[in-house]
Amino acid sequence: MFQPLFFEQMHGADAGKDLPVHFKCLNCNEAIVDGHKTEMLSRGVWIATRVREGEPKVPQIIAPEEIGTWECDPCEGRCLGWQPSYHLWAAYAPKERFADIWTRAEAAEGDTTKRRVFCQQDLAEPYDPGSAEVDHEQIVETARLNPVVSRAIPREAGLLVSTADIQGYGIKWACFAIGPNSQRWLIDREVFLRALRTRVTSHGSPLPMLSPGNIPVRAGWSGRSTCPASTRVGRRKGSTVFLLRPPERLRARRP
Repeated sequence: MFQPLFFEQMHGADAGKDLPVHFKCLNCNEAIVDGHKTEMLSRGVWIATRVREGEPKVPQIIAPEEIGTWECDPCEGRCLGWQPSYHLWAAYAPKERFADIWTRAEAAEGDTTKRRVFCQQDLAEPYDPGSAEVDHEQIVETARLNPVVSRAIPREAGLLVSTADIQGYGIKWACFAIGPNSQRWLIDREVFLRALRTRVTSHGSPLPMLSPGNIPVRAGWSGRSTCPASTRVGRRKGSTVFLLRPPERLRARRP
């Protein structure tokens, strides 16, 4: 039977049954110990647990003959249009002993700092005891009802950040606008495989994409920069930062 491992299934050592720290199987209630982990991981399957409104929930226990009903490749089948995400906590780590996780959980009881670390690093979950549960579906629906036009900078934005993550296969680039109270908008993004490519605008004209190292940078706010008067370009460890300033304030600071 296929099933996920939840921390709630974990039990301490049972000397009477000669059991170390273990999990209880959701199907048969038998013990799952460290020695079972290698085979379980080798046969494991990623299952997307999100379902669309009105569809049945993904069961916590799935028979081998039914696994094909729920398994799907990222962004395909019943997962079409969704970006994949994965929850992988310490119990799945090949060399992490269940007893060590249990010990850290016990040590975190009554200690807010240790509990936060345990939740984030062992359980791979956020820790914020003072917050209410977030309705993620409501956030998605709100975003759909209030779309942001691609490649358009909102009036509230005061900062543009362009960042490039250089990998062996190419460059992942994204540009964000940041406004009051750390509000953020994704302006544009692209993945350039192996080498930088030329993009074409909606008007058909070529738009060369430059790496951060190729963007001209001038010191100070003198206005002699190659950038428009209302912007300042800077570099910081692979990221290109655009600072927006009202033109009238810029003119006031010029000598």
